[in-house]
Amino acid sequence: MIQTLALAAAAASLVLPLPAHASIVDTNPQDGATITTLPEAFTVTANEDVLAVEGSTSNVILITDQDGLYYGDGCTVASGPTLSTAATLGEAGVYTMRYGLVSADGHPIEGVATFAWEPGDDAAAVTGMASAPTCGATSPSATPTAEPTTEPTAEPTDSAEPTATSQPPSSSTAPSAPASGAPEDGDDEGGLPPLAYVGIGIALLAGVAGVLVATYRRGLRKELGDRDEPQDPDAR
Repeated sequence: MIQTLALAAAAASLVLPLPAHASIVDTNPQDGATITTLPEAFTVTANEDVLAVEGSTSNVILITDQDGLYYGDGCTVASGPTLSTAATLGEAGVYTMRYGLVSADGHPIEGVATFAWEPGDDAAAVTGMASAPTCGATSPSATPTAEPTTEPTAEPTDSAEPTATSQPPSSSTAPSAPASGAPEDGDDEGGLPPLAYVGIGIALLAGVAGVLVATYRRGLRKELGDRDEPQDPDAR
């Protein structure tokens, strides 16, 4: 009896299917699709609920264009079996949606969906980013930042005239006066000019010569007078 029950259990285990891992059942946009308008969100749907763990980076959806630029804010929302992210795109072209999530049974799922973007003429294009966005980080502006303009400084004009002009001295300008302390013509500097001393010397010499001549003459006349007087014979 026991052996019969064991064989029945073994046979049942071979007939009943084993539980399968979760899988993706839908994406928006779908792989190979062409869209002309943006959906409310890009989504990935599994056949089981998505495991939402606060602060986890296991659930992710990344959108890139054919140049490798990224779009979106990097944030995802898990609601039941669906993982979604905000939908933003740039210029028309081919885009790739890469996704990864963890189902409720702990099984990770990854995949890729490629689609074409053909917007209308009035569609607003967003500027892509060179690196993958991080949820909560400040994303670059959709429009390029205007570069600051520098106004050239005003150049001086030729109308400005110098405040003073230098005039060459005219021929009628009188020569400057001699420096103080320099002797002028006729200034004896407190003494006699050289010619005056010469005249005084000559006069002194003439006076001395006159005195000598007069003395000599008086002596000569006296001597001659003594010779002319008669001699007294009684004086002998």
